[in-house]
Amino acid sequence: MINYRINGDFYGNARSVIKGSEGFRGDIYSDTVSIPTIGYGYALIVRQRKSNGTMNYVVADYVQNEFASIGIAPTPAQMNLLRDIAIDLTNGNTAAARTKTATLDAQIRDIDQAEASTLFNRSLDRALADVKRGFIASLGSANGELLFTEMTGSTELVAISSMAFSGGSDIVGRSLSQALWNSNRAEAWYEIRYNSNNGSSRSPGIAKRRYYESELFGIYNNSASVQVDEAKEVFRMFSLHRSDIERYEQRYGVDFDGNAGWDRINGRPPLGAANYEFNLSGAAAVDAIHDALSPAWTALFAELQRLYPTGMAGLSATDFSPVNVQLDPNRNAGQPVTTNTQDHQSYLDGRRFNSQGQEISTRDVLIGEGGRDTLRGGLGDDVLIGGEGDDIYIYRAGDGNDRIIDSDRRGRVIVFDANGQHRELAAGAFFQQNPNGGTIWQSADGQISITHNSPWRLVLSDGSTIELGDFQDGDFGIDLINAPVPVDYTRT
Repeated sequence: MINYRINGDFYGNARSVIKGSEGFRGDIYSDTVSIPTIGYGYALIVRQRKSNGTMNYVVADYVQNEFASIGIAPTPAQMNLLRDIAIDLTNGNTAAARTKTATLDAQIRDIDQAEASTLFNRSLDRALADVKRGFIASLGSANGELLFTEMTGSTELVAISSMAFSGGSDIVGRSLSQALWNSNRAEAWYEIRYNSNNGSSRSPGIAKRRYYESELFGIYNNSASVQVDEAKEVFRMFSLHRSDIERYEQRYGVDFDGNAGWDRINGRPPLGAANYEFNLSGAAAVDAIHDALSPAWTALFAELQRLYPTGMAGLSATDFSPVNVQLDPNRNAGQPVTTNTQDHQSYLDGRRFNSQGQEISTRDVLIGEGGRDTLRGGLGDDVLIGGEGDDIYIYRAGDGNDRIIDSDRRGRVIVFDANGQHRELAAGAFFQQNPNGGTIWQSADGQISITHNSPWRLVLSDGSTIELGDFQDGDFGIDLINAPVPVDYTRT
């Protein structure tokens, strides 16, 4: 559910945001993607997508009339020069486009801030119209109009209008429109921050702006009071797109380990550049992904403690980084946001690898919920929560000391030894009690033991453990065979 934040002065708020992100320049200059621009981000050339998906650049049809409104009348030769720049951009010749833009600038006078504001107001109206057209194209006329009306006057619409202001008429696509229509704030936030340019920005400058706009839009209705359903929505989004998010943050933001991205703007990654250049601090600052997920993790962890008091005993939310928490997204990649399969079969893999391909140790929480899920924590002391369904838990010798919480006790445990050989602890896995009785049962090959020292644990030959919680004979297909009672041969 998205609770739109209505601002009393929408146009004033929009001007403040977009002017702040664009900055003012009185001359004609090449922006970060080489488009001739003046004033507060007023573009003289616009992008149009061809039927084959490639971009075409054309002179904006409004340039002459709107320049005339501030007393500038471009000559035919100047308009032809502008058309040549558009052709260069279409052909990918940005160097030639920039050279010709500098020539055009020398021929047309600079404008002042009042004139720039006049042009800006025209651009903002076009951006709003583009947003509305995008909604209608994706949702149909009735639903598109209704969504635009619901958002009118909101801070969220300011953020999306800012995208359209810089990104053109096709920036508001089907995925973003459907996320908004289905009141999925987290998915809409993802589309703005990560996927507004087909998953990767055209430049660090665009990434910087998208970070700002996604923070303005917000991943929560109220980060100080996150509800459980909202927290789950956030982690479903994150889990579905986790690999794409990780790659994006490694380049433009702050990666999962807290390292700054490698692509830079004046020495800063685009996320840091957004905070610096737009003067964002405190609650207004763009959050690293770890911090963005933290309020959702706090709410979700409290819910897990409520549902599984024994399994979660002794754990704290701070034991785990939010980026190492995954929740069954209830849909597959590529399926629309409207998909919500309650018995979805997910594969949640907590393993992460460094640049040399070596697995690194992380403490993960993997939550399967309904359906037949497969959970693999990898290196580190993990918590694997299968939920309902015939779940599979994968463990390799040396992975660490894991906990399994299997609410319906129908799961299976697959254990790989150090040589990669595996055995499945399912129906037919018998453990013989130590001949002296007590609390230890051992597999036939002696490689795995099960102990009852509150809680029950599987103990592998290397000493690593899998905690089974409130285990009962027969759970996970494991049958315990008690030691025979010794016969007393004493004569009487």
